[in-house]
Amino acid sequence: QGDSRARETADRARRLAPDTPEILDTFGWIALAEGDFDAAISALRRANELDSRNPEITSHLATALARSGETEQARRLLQRVLQSDTPFAGREDAEALLRSL
Repeated sequence: QGDSRARETADRARRLAPDTPEILDTFGWIALAEGDFDAAISALRRANELDSRNPEITSHLATALARSGETEQARRLLQRVLQSDTPFAGREDAEALLRSL
């Protein structure tokens, strides 16, 4: 958190393992924190395609979509991921985001 090398490191990992959902998720989340919506959404969409059952990845994609103005798609993703009782980091944030949409 707050390390200026984070994006560079995540990008290097992404290039080495381009089909690893966790790496794509990390890269996308960092890109989102930096305000790079295009890179964030692209990486998070791919991560979600590769592991659509991972609620944390899906909620990260929904967050990126909401922040970029794609609120309807974000709402649908959040509703789907929150229907499950599966615990995941960020569940409370996902619930709060859904309420705000």
